[in-house]
Order: sequence, then C-alpha cells, then structure tokens
Amino acid sequence: MVDQGPAAMAEGRPTTARLQSVLNRAARVVLVEGSPDQVDSADLARTVVTGADIADLAGLLAIVDGGTGDRCRCSGWPTILIHDVHDELIACWTLHHQDSIRGVGDCDADLRDGPALTAWLAERGLTGSQQAKAETD
Repeated sequence: MVDQGPAAMAEGRPTTARLQSVLNRAARVVLVEGSPDQVDSADLARTVVTGADIADLAGLLAIVDGGTGDRCRCSGWPTILIHDVHDELIACWTLHHQDSIRGVGDCDADLRDGPALTAWLAERGLTGSQQAKAETD
C-alpha cells in the first residue's frame, strides 16, 4: 500500500515540467493495474519501465499545465510508482478515467493525449483503461 495522504501530494499546481523533473530522477517506473491500496497484490498486471523508455512514458504523461482545480473522488488506477537510483519511492501518481492524472500537484490534471497513453498501457499488458474506455463509448 502506498501513502497518498496530504503529505505525499506535491504542493502547487501540476505542470508537465514538474512531472518531467520527477521522471528525470527515475531509475524505474512501475505501473500497476490497480489503485494505490492494491499495488502489493501479486494478482494485478504490472509493467516496469526503465532507461530510455522512461522518456517515452514522460511524453505520454504530458499534461495541461495548471490542472483542473478539482480532485476526482475515486482512488484512481492504474497506479504509477516512480523509484530513484537507490530504489526509493519518490512519487506515486494515479490515472483517473483514462484522461487525467493525480499526484503531480495539488489537484488533478488533464492528460494531453489520454488515448495514446491508454494504447501504450494496453501494448504492455495493462488493458484495464482500454476496457473501461470501451465500456463508456
């Protein structure tokens, strides 16, 4: 389980630059097909991103700077766990409704290209976002 309480949230409005600065320090990013309270479950699909693939992920996670000014009430999923070179957890973000992200700032932020991220996740075995989107279309 990952703490996402007020102390775990970044202060200030979310920006792509803030997101990028965290990912620039990342050695490993783990994406888990579940909410933060489920990340330890061995039953959930997950993928690990390292090296140059982190830069590709950063491009897919680009957001509309400034955020929405709101916070979705759901826990969100998948969960994105960012680890530094010492394997310390430096950030925990969650996706919301295939079109926004939480944890980069003090409110949720819209993704610039949610469908591209959803397709990227599905290519790596995390198909929950793709299935959820298909159910709402």
